[in-house]
Amino acid sequence: MSRESFLLPNGEGYRIKSDEYSRSRGGSSEMLDVRCARCSTKVLIYQKDGPGHLKRCYSDRIAFRFVNPDKESDEALLQCPQCDQMIGRRMIYKPESREAYGLVPGSFSKRKYIPEK
Repeated sequence: MSRESFLLPNGEGYRIKSDEYSRSRGGSSEMLDVRCARCSTKVLIYQKDGPGHLKRCYSDRIAFRFVNPDKESDEALLQCPQCDQMIGRRMIYKPESREAYGLVPGSFSKRKYIPEK
């Protein structure tokens, strides 16, 4: 896979999106591994566009969301699949009219996503 494509945990490929949103943020993107701050369980893989803090995760930039198949999940909440800590809540980001998850500060950690081989 090229530098602009990644292999996800489910074996599917993900191609970095380049659209008006990424271009308005300088055109730089990186893939992040977002984890629960409490138990370090992976929560999602996310394409972050531009510099700055991670305050929200746009739904169209979530490459992969980890869920616990044994638990029923509420799509309005972004929760840790292991310990159920709330990471974020679904919202509409009004300036762009985009669906996103507003993240709870301190409830997650992030690092650059490195695909497993």
